[in-house]
Amino acid sequence: MTSLAYILVLSTLCISAVAFVPSTSTTSGHLISTWQDSVLLESPSRLFGISEWRDQNLVVDQMQSSSSSRESTSDGNDSIRHLPIHVVNSNKVALQGETLYFQFTQDDEVQLFQRAIDHHEGVFGLGFYSNEDGIMYDKISLVEIKDYNMVGDEFGIFLSVQVVGRAMILESEVGPTSSSSSSSSGYDEERQPVVALCSEILNRKERVTLAQASQMGKAVEKLIAEVCNAENESCIIFGEDEDRWDRYRQAYHQALESDTLGYTYSARDTEDRGSLTSSDNMEEASYYSWKELNAISWAAFSTSECLQQDEAYRLAALDNDCTTNRLLL
Repeated sequence: MTSLAYILVLSTLCISAVAFVPSTSTTSGHLISTWQDSVLLESPSRLFGISEWRDQNLVVDQMQSSSSSRESTSDGNDSIRHLPIHVVNSNKVALQGETLYFQFTQDDEVQLFQRAIDHHEGVFGLGFYSNEDGIMYDKISLVEIKDYNMVGDEFGIFLSVQVVGRAMILESEVGPTSSSSSSSSGYDEERQPVVALCSEILNRKERVTLAQASQMGKAVEKLIAEVCNAENESCIIFGEDEDRWDRYRQAYHQALESDTLGYTYSARDTEDRGSLTSSDNMEEASYYSWKELNAISWAAFSTSECLQQDEAYRLAALDNDCTTNRLLL
């Protein structure tokens, strides 16, 4: 009898939990019951989606055979896929590991969210357009939905996303390229999300050794530390206030943890390590790995208290597909 009563109590609790799942009715009216099922069965977990997204079948499309498009991809990367894209101003450019927060209330935004959940393992593109000419840049950030809360009515969907990679737009197919162009192009009545043919960007093969790259990484960290010390001497830091070095270390760890590409070492790296004598053990231990250097190359652009001030540098970093080149920016 005790076991039966325990089972009945558990069943009641489960039914109550399901009853508190948000309704699928929103301002858009486009969300369907399958999305509610995904809420129950596929609640997003940390960085679950980008690896699954990379394992999806590649797009087989006649546009994929375009020689100009294929030549523009990094190192012949053939990871070409259709991807919904959320477009924001270029002063909000986001780099590897950074977390952003959005409130989706418009029809196109809700449709983009549903497509990301249903067809792209919680991944969508984050595109950036220029204020000067309204043209969207061809490099985008790949972001993964970390958490979301579907409120409904006029509040829509609150979600947090993390940058987990980059991609190049080969061809934009549907929807406006910016909020300004949407209103002038007749998208107000029935707006559709931007859908583009994209190719993921991978880092190019490095031309320097790990030892040389490690020296570059140390020089970057030394410069950040020196600037931080100068700033701290010229102003008063209260208690738990973050300084430039704190922001750098936080961005470094986020970039390091969100990087799932994997790295290889060249023969020269192996030779450098093998030629070290016992007296060089301390120097060898101070080498950074390529993954750590990649994290440094991204975190170096996330140290300012106001990131919008570094828009030009951050866009240059997004456009660069070489770790050591980013270290030299």
